[in-house]
Amino acid sequence: MFCPLIKGARMFENHSNHSIKLIITFAIVSAAAGCKMANVVSTPLPTDVPAREKVVDIVPYYAIGTSMPPKGGIPFAQIGAHGNGYADFEYLCNRIAKKAAELGADFAIVYDSRTNQGPTITSIYGDLFSSTAISSTIQTLSVYGYALVNSPVSLGTKFDDKNVIIDITPDLSFARAGIKIGDRVLAIGGIRLTGDPWAKYRAINLMSPNVSVKIEVVGPDNTTRTVDCNPGPP
Repeated sequence: MFCPLIKGARMFENHSNHSIKLIITFAIVSAAAGCKMANVVSTPLPTDVPAREKVVDIVPYYAIGTSMPPKGGIPFAQIGAHGNGYADFEYLCNRIAKKAAELGADFAIVYDSRTNQGPTITSIYGDLFSSTAISSTIQTLSVYGYALVNSPVSLGTKFDDKNVIIDITPDLSFARAGIKIGDRVLAIGGIRLTGDPWAKYRAINLMSPNVSVKIEVVGPDNTTRTVDCNPGPP
């Protein structure tokens, strides 16, 4: 008649120890998960920007759609910040800005963010005699940006992804050369832009203020022309 009591006592002891371990484990996991954390990775871009030394701990960042940098820049690295369930957009943008600073950038641009389905976490509620398991999926955020150096020249223009001029500032380099909105840039200083999204940055990075360079463009009427452009200082 004592066996059930002994067995019950052992079950209670085992269950109790197991519960304590579960409580400690969940406490540690919860404490860690409650901190904002991110995995930050960078990939070099083919824009021929020489390696640079870190100067500051964090650089300014500009999120497309909400702010614009005061100067043009040459992107030289792509950066992704992948957060845990507690990392918000501002935190991840700051991590990108810090990584850009480590790479020697002058500033960073944030161009995209995505919400991801993270791991499924199972929480156990109850007492020693009954318990309920509730599973939930954690959503995580990833933010993407570029590390940039200041452009060596000011062209007074903006390109779209097809190298078509979408904005131009009167009395600056491109405008003085006779380039207009709607013109598509084919080559800068002999470097062909067509088919290579990074070629224009390599070409601009080779420019110097007040040193003339030839720009080949094609207008909306499909007429191709070559003009001399004298870029100004940044």
